[in-house]
Amino acid sequence: MEERLTKRERRELKRQQKADSEVSEVAKKRLMRNIFVVIGIIAVILIIVIVRAVLTKDIESISSTGNDPSVGNPDARVVIREYSDFECPACRTSALSLAKVVQEYSADEVYFTYNDFPIIQLHKNSQKAAIAAQCANKQEKFWEYHDRLFLDQAGWKELEDPRDKFIAYANAFELDSDMFAVCIDEEQTKYLVEEDFNEARELDINSTPTYFINGIRYVGAKDENGWRDLIDSFLK
Repeated sequence: MEERLTKRERRELKRQQKADSEVSEVAKKRLMRNIFVVIGIIAVILIIVIVRAVLTKDIESISSTGNDPSVGNPDARVVIREYSDFECPACRTSALSLAKVVQEYSADEVYFTYNDFPIIQLHKNSQKAAIAAQCANKQEKFWEYHDRLFLDQAGWKELEDPRDKFIAYANAFELDSDMFAVCIDEEQTKYLVEEDFNEARELDINSTPTYFINGIRYVGAKDENGWRDLIDSFLK
């Protein structure tokens, strides 16, 4: 049939075939580009999932002692698990902000539990403070004592022996001072602090404060607005 075409028609046919070939080639390149984009997106998602899995390291598989101070309903929509050091400056900032924000939510919205992770290599009195707070917990005054330790951090962290200061805090909250003094002197709650510490090590925690919110790890301090935004993101 092509032999019956005029020269002009043959030139036009070749031009059209060339144009069609170029369009086909562009379409193939576009298709390949889209395939690579999709593969790239899938790869990024997989990396995020893997990294998150490594960072959280199955926190739910670590059994809780049941002795950790807590507020709220354990079945709340947002579960915050803190690992902290009473002598850590960043922990002070974050803890005082979080304590205020948690009060803005109902028990069924937020459950908050505190775990000790005293880094004694950096903070010489941190373990003693944790033991004292757990002694206060035995008399149901943990959160009051927790706040006082952080608020007055500068008043005890550099002391050679903070015992008298810790007992003064107990007296201020009308605790049984004799019972409290025996508790800290005999380190009756040291095992609780060590349980939390060992648990933190199992979770590869190496800095404070570290939080797990619904199993997702967050490291570092947050102010009040930062806590509200984060909690609200889980409540949406």
